[in-house]
Amino acid sequence: MTKRDWVKTSTVAVMLSTSLLMFADGGQAFAAVNTGNLASQAYDLLDKPYKSNAHGPSSFDSAGFVSYVLKQSGINVADSISGLKKAGTKVSKNNIQVGDVLFLKSNTYVGIYVGDDTFLQASKSKGKVVEQSLSKVQSDLVEVRRMTAADSHDDTGIKPGQKPNESATAIGQKVIKAGEKYLGTPYKYASSRSDKSTMDCSEFVMWAFKEGAGIDLGKGGARSEFKKTTEISRSDLRVGDLVFFSTKATMKYAKNSLNRIGHVGIYAGNNKVLHTYGAGGVKYSDMSKGWWNDHFERAGRVIQ
Repeated sequence: MTKRDWVKTSTVAVMLSTSLLMFADGGQAFAAVNTGNLASQAYDLLDKPYKSNAHGPSSFDSAGFVSYVLKQSGINVADSISGLKKAGTKVSKNNIQVGDVLFLKSNTYVGIYVGDDTFLQASKSKGKVVEQSLSKVQSDLVEVRRMTAADSHDDTGIKPGQKPNESATAIGQKVIKAGEKYLGTPYKYASSRSDKSTMDCSEFVMWAFKEGAGIDLGKGGARSEFKKTTEISRSDLRVGDLVFFSTKATMKYAKNSLNRIGHVGIYAGNNKVLHTYGAGGVKYSDMSKGWWNDHFERAGRVIQ
């Protein structure tokens, strides 16, 4: 019997036990998640295509797959990794249960646990929803969160009584505004990260995100910052996304190699990038033509 078949045959038993729990504690009903049905629904989506920023049902990105499965069980949560991180309750890595959300590899992707050392995820590298053994990626596991119906919000993304959150674009604009404070600051390769009198590209991005959005991207270089994003297509860029470029020194590497990334900036809208490089230091450049267009490599999203 395959794991998928085992999950499906177990669903009826779980549904029965769930219905009994609904009337436990002296007849007081409370919401319980049908974990068997949740796992079965997750398996029904196995092999569905991966697509950036897709939330189902025909294709999914990483967070979109998890949120879609949860929504089928009455848990209406955000379609982003950052949104999922704010929902539910953090639980011990030693107490993982069916339906728990797994955050992996520096929170760059998520999966949903279906039991028997197995989770499902929409994998970008494999191009589809796949089954994965948790023990094989245990070292990549960052956090586990458990969702209930109480964590649901309405279609606006706002829980009852909660004040509306800023949109991702509004936060991105704050990052740009923070970065603009450094316009004209001289460029210096491999800057110290502590003296703002000069900056290299990744230090500039680090300070803009820290001061504009309270997001710490660490003290690494452009490649390190790329690893902390969710990769998106150039056509999906919005204000506050990171854009990555090759340089003369990195052009020797293969087109899809991480080593080809040599420069990073912040997308400001209208094909403009706010960054620091060479003469003039921190400045705006046009990505629609010329050198920056020719050397564009990848785009990544930090603000989900």
